[in-house]
Amino acid sequence: MACSTYGYRLRLSATAVLLATLACNAPLNPLPSADQPGASAVLSPSGSPTVASRRSPAAADTPAPEEGSGVRGTASEKSAIAAVGRTIPGLEITFVSQDGTVARAVTTDERGSYELVLDAGSYHVSAAHPDYDDYATAPGYWLTIAEGYRDFDLYLMPSRSADVLLITTSLLQQTSGFELAIAQYALVLADTEDLAAAYVEVDSLECLGTYGVQAPDAASWEEIRRALEAIIGMTRATYVVILGGQPAVPRPRVDACCLDETPIPVPSDAWYVDFDGDQIVDEGLSVGRLPDLLYGSETVVAALQTATGLHEAGGYTLEAQVRFTLNDYTTPPYGVCDSCTMQEEFFELMSTSDYIFFAGHGGPSGFYNNSYEPIFTISYMDSVDLRTHHPVIIGYYSCNTGVLLDESPSLAYEFLRAGSAAFVARTTTEGVPTDVADDFPEDLAAGERIGDALFTAMRETVVERGEAFQAAAGHLCLYGDPTLSSR
Repeated sequence: MACSTYGYRLRLSATAVLLATLACNAPLNPLPSADQPGASAVLSPSGSPTVASRRSPAAADTPAPEEGSGVRGTASEKSAIAAVGRTIPGLEITFVSQDGTVARAVTTDERGSYELVLDAGSYHVSAAHPDYDDYATAPGYWLTIAEGYRDFDLYLMPSRSADVLLITTSLLQQTSGFELAIAQYALVLADTEDLAAAYVEVDSLECLGTYGVQAPDAASWEEIRRALEAIIGMTRATYVVILGGQPAVPRPRVDACCLDETPIPVPSDAWYVDFDGDQIVDEGLSVGRLPDLLYGSETVVAALQTATGLHEAGGYTLEAQVRFTLNDYTTPPYGVCDSCTMQEEFFELMSTSDYIFFAGHGGPSGFYNNSYEPIFTISYMDSVDLRTHHPVIIGYYSCNTGVLLDESPSLAYEFLRAGSAAFVARTTTEGVPTDVADDFPEDLAAGERIGDALFTAMRETVVERGEAFQAAAGHLCLYGDPTLSSR
């Protein structure tokens, strides 16, 4: 029986990990379609067959010369940041047919390879080694073998423990610097916060080979959440960082109750950590998103670099604060409206503050006063410097400021691209509970991690005040790294 020690922290030299990551994170080739001879498929939890979208680079489309059918592959060690390491000899792998009538076992050789004759059919896979955690395909997931030999590689970690899951799908287009940014973030997080990070592409065969679960459809947030629940159950992770915009990782949309007792559709990443579906975020979990346009990842890389730098610095600061409200630094004269005579002073305040608070009307691309004159819009981003102070920006008093646009820039996208530490906003017109407005800033100032502070306030609001506040709490969104805190 393999060990499951959740306190373990992987320690590798920066050079070794970065080289391993760059060498082993090559994109995987697509599997043949389900109607092709010998296609390898996985069943979704509902039982319907879906062809796995990714596989090992070693997989071959041509069946082996020998007759019959079966499975072959390699078992490898995998670090928390997705670098594949040495092979694993002596791993015992067991295949049990879906009806339970067939059970066959094989042990990897000195090179970590295995090969086993199996009849065509669907199999549950498990593996055990004294130096690694046990592996098993999740309940309801099956490896399906047709005629010929199919490759199925396994990836085991010395410990499945991960505090932070960096999740995305194969739809994300990994631009230059993506893998390096992931590796640097994970190393710095381990060194500065003693937190282990794991990168997971939830619809990949590597995810299935590592965690025994896979989201068959990258465009389905329900399937992503189902896979995420299983992975969190294994790793005991408490923070989730979504990498990419809505086309790459879809945003959940759930009907939640509101003050007039008429449920409304609420788009929010918070529903990714509501596994029981009661419209209350689960205790001890938080999620943030690093957004981008369409399937890109340039802004994801920039946000990861900002978070890495802030962790190295000990966190963000909250010393210089500014509030643009109906009573403080009002618009006009402050702001970007035509009659705003203090525009330059306004830009200076934004550029020199650690904490920026906006109140008033809002939308995906800007903040406005009661006369709908612009306080600030994304067209003025080049006039402010957010890279020097990396401010935390609060926009949840303004409607729809947390809405993401698939093809056009939004406040969340622009703020993180420009260097802000985090942006907290909402996606509907439901308002903000006073509990969140009061407790979240206090906990933030007390040094709590921003994800903990926000999601604890969101959860307690609904638990203490009832289901009428499900939408008002659930529509809050965090853009940025949930593990960041003040120094």
